[in-house]
This record gives sequence, C-alpha cells and structure tokens, in this order.
Amino acid sequence: MKSYFLSLAGLLFLAATALPIESSAQSSLTWTPTGPTRGNVIGPVAGLLQDGKVLIVGGSDGSMNLASAQLYDPATGRWSSTGSMSTPRQTHTGTLLPDGRFLVAGGQTGVDFASSAELYDPANGQWSLTGSMATVRVGHSAILLNTGKVLVAGGVGAGPGTTFPTITELYNPGTGEWTPTGDLQIGRENYTLTLLQDGRVLAVGGQHKSKILTECEIYDPATGVWTVTGSLATAREDHTATLLPNGQVLVAGGFDGRKAIASAEIYDSAAGTWSSTTPLPAPRDAHQATLLDGNVVLTGGWSKAASHTWALYDATTGTWTAGRTLGSHTENAAVLLNDDTLLVAGGSMTGRNSSEIGATTEP
Repeated sequence: MKSYFLSLAGLLFLAATALPIESSAQSSLTWTPTGPTRGNVIGPVAGLLQDGKVLIVGGSDGSMNLASAQLYDPATGRWSSTGSMSTPRQTHTGTLLPDGRFLVAGGQTGVDFASSAELYDPANGQWSLTGSMATVRVGHSAILLNTGKVLVAGGVGAGPGTTFPTITELYNPGTGEWTPTGDLQIGRENYTLTLLQDGRVLAVGGQHKSKILTECEIYDPATGVWTVTGSLATAREDHTATLLPNGQVLVAGGFDGRKAIASAEIYDSAAGTWSSTTPLPAPRDAHQATLLDGNVVLTGGWSKAASHTWALYDATTGTWTAGRTLGSHTENAAVLLNDDTLLVAGGSMTGRNSSEIGATTEP
C-alpha cells in the first residue's frame, strides 16, 4: 500500500499560503494539509460514517467515471481504498442511513444513465445492490427524512431528447424498496433539497430544459405532496443551500445560464419568502457549503476566482470573510468531522489530489 508524505519544506510552504486574505473582527479559517486522496477524484459523493471516518465514492478522475471508494481516517490523516461499487458513477447521490450504511443512487455510468442503487456496509467495507428506482436519474438530489426514509427527486431521465421526470421516490432502508410519492411541480436538475426544521423539504432552483429556474417548492412528508412556495430573486443552478441554526436557509452562488454568480438569498420557512443578503466575495458555482460553528463555509467551485478560495458567512451579521485554501478544488468533497473541523478533498483538475483541514479561528 502506497504511503504519502510531505516534506518539512512543503509543510512550511503550505502553511504560509494558508493565511486568510483579509483579517477582520469576524471568525476566519486556517488550513493545514492532510493526506492526499488516492488518485484524482472529481465530483464524488461523501459522508461522515458513524465511526468518524469519511467515505468518498464515485465521480471521475478526469478521463473516466469511477466505481472506487476511499476512506479518510482523521486519527491518522491517511486515505485508504475500500470496496468498489458494481457500477462506475458520477452525478449520483449519496446518503448516510440511520443504521450507518451509505446509499448511492442513480448517476451516469458512462454513456448510460442509471436507476440502480447500492449500499455500502462499513462493517465489512463492501457494497451490495439494493432496489432500483422507478426511473433513471442524473443530476438529481436526495435527502434523509426524519422518518428514516430517503427522498429522491428530479434529475434528467431517459427517453427521446432530454426528459425531466417529475416523479419522486422514497427509499425504505428496512425493505430495500422504492415507492412513488408526490410529483414535483416542475422537473429540475442541478438543484438543491434542504430538510427544514419542521421536517418538510425545500427544493430550490435548478434547470428545466434550457431554463434556469427561480421557482421553488416544498415537500410535506405527512401528505406526500409538493406545493409551490416563494421564488428566488435570481435564477440559479449548481448553487448551495444550507439550513441555518435559526431555521432559515442560505442559498449561495450558482450559475445563471451565462456565468457563475455571487448573489445570495435567505429563505424564511415560516413566511415562505426570500430576501437578499450580502453577496459572496467572489462568484462561484458547483461548490460545497458546510455549516461550521453556526456559520456557513463555501469551498471550491468552477469559477477561476473560487477554486483556490473559501468564503465564510457569519449567520449573525450576514457578512462574509474570505481567504485562500491550500490547493485548487473544483467539484470537491467537503465534510464536517466530529471535532468540528472541515475536511476538503479532491476535485482538483491539476492532479495534486490535495486534501486539507479547515478550522475556525475566532477574532
């Protein structure tokens, strides 16, 4: 098994580049390098397992889709290979189940789109097939409900031309089966699902055919029905949506059909309305958002200004702090560890396979 080490000179150089761009009275972030991923990994799905290790699976190495999976151990700072899926996938979803297993569903396997799903068992490091969805999906979203079931919705389906299925499905971990639930008002891909504090689910933006959406809708697990809610001020796809401690949802960045954008909006779930908040320090899309110490950290993104940077949103003041990460991350993984530090890994087209740990620095 190959081991990876950084020289002392390399560590000093990386530490020097970890300083924030600006200093202020707000919380900031500092970064330290950790073990490189085992190979270039772009666009994997990731999750924090119950033992504290991080699983990343699938995606692309820049030339082909991947079936492989890796584990990061925070105790050693090392990545190791684990069992591979039966099917290579990218633009799939990954959901950690209440029993500790990890569900992967749909995605692009090569030239084909998938309806199949697989389960990772951390106890033996192996994958097994489970029930397939009723429809193939790429660019869809999935979220764990308070009921313990997984809701999957949206994406691009199969058929002549491009189809946007409105059918949504529920996965039952106890039976391994999928059942239909209410239909979306608008089929959409590259959008977000957010579990609200009252157990409902918010679907935001995305793309339908050639239209970038402002439209949003709410799923109620009690009735299985989707209903229209307030619309965004700015159409966007490939954005992020994060539930804040006060129950509001921060939507940040994205792609408006022409360019990456810097605008951000706040959703009030009680009123069903949106309001603008401070724009991001730099435009970004296809990035990651993580709730850290009650604030939101954005990492990665396809825009040139975003790939080497982070942005931290202070949920109390509604303002941003910005700085540089150690490596270039685009379509990266970002996972909050049990010690409240942030692991950012992969996503770099440069082949450096970098991963790093971000920690909050209080003012």
